[in-house]
Amino acid sequence: MPNKELDHKSQLGRLLDLDTKGFFPSTLVNQIVLRRVDCQKRHELWFLINGKPLRFSLQEFAIVSGLYSDDGPTPEEMELVSSKSKLKEKYFKNTMSINITDVVSALDSISREAKTRDRVKLCFIYLLNTFLIMPSPSSVIDLEWLQLVDNLPIFDNYCWGKLAYEKIIEQITKKDMKNNPTEKDIKWNLFSCPWIFLIWFCEAMPKLGEMRGGFKSNRWFFRARN
Repeated sequence: MPNKELDHKSQLGRLLDLDTKGFFPSTLVNQIVLRRVDCQKRHELWFLINGKPLRFSLQEFAIVSGLYSDDGPTPEEMELVSSKSKLKEKYFKNTMSINITDVVSALDSISREAKTRDRVKLCFIYLLNTFLIMPSPSSVIDLEWLQLVDNLPIFDNYCWGKLAYEKIIEQITKKDMKNNPTEKDIKWNLFSCPWIFLIWFCEAMPKLGEMRGGFKSNRWFFRARN
């Protein structure tokens, strides 16, 4: 994950303060998701843990992540975003479908010492696609993101929290969208910001949070099970 290149005070830069090194308790997350209960509100997730109902809505996601959940830039500001991406023209001109491997190759083509704005922009795209909003590891990158990142102030003010939360909803509830879900539909993969989902759960269940992790030097960390 890019670190030195990005401003930790920026919206996405705050994610760098998460200590995600080491073991990810995927079994725990799976057990949480298996305890999801039906909810008529499409934009909320509810879980029943030890008889206690827990809500995971956009509000909880925004509080835990610090990401913006409002409507983002105004229409007037969005008019400043060019329909053409300078990054795409410069680094991916002959690439029809851009994936994370292409972004890494573009980053490798720029010296780390250069610290150019292009490198910062590519690092933001890398962070989006490897941690925050990732439909699947092989998914192509949304070209609109490349257009947005050309204007860093607008990119930083974008409603990434809302977009990321909607992706979580989509990934966890995909079987609900099917009239006759197959075994493949019932399976789920939480590619988008699983650490934030886990932090929310640890804060909602303090005793478990004390067992699994906490704050250290203003950074969230998780302990692997011995």
